[in-house]
Amino acid sequence: MENPSLPDNPKGKESAYRLHVLDIAKGFFENYNSNKIIYGAEVGVKFGFTSKILLESIPKLFLYLIDTWEPTPLDHPSISIWGEKQESREEKEVQYATTIVNTRDFVSRTAIFRERSVSAAKKFQPESLDFAYIDADHYYY
Repeated sequence: MENPSLPDNPKGKESAYRLHVLDIAKGFFENYNSNKIIYGAEVGVKFGFTSKILLESIPKLFLYLIDTWEPTPLDHPSISIWGEKQESREEKEVQYATTIVNTRDFVSRTAIFRERSVSAAKKFQPESLDFAYIDADHYYY
């Protein structure tokens, strides 16, 4: 796919968004030994904007990207109760393709889990991650 559109990060907001993510990361990582590889997971990747910022900013970061990139079920509270629009399979594929584009310079420092977080979590040993950034739906189903 050639240059997917990036609707969640419009021009003008990119700088503020980048500063917000870096502000969160700075406080967490400033006490880490610079020679240590940091293992993290981002749960809820969508377009990979946060992934790219973290990978650009933290050279010793290995990041697991966890997202289904699947349409949300119609009976999910975000749709049935809160009235959010269900994203189509095509929209989700654009999000996934954009993630690949956004993280293409870091393939040796990323692993993609295209599945539910509960399923992906079973693949990690206890205490094997330094952090998990949860930016996904918080509703368990």
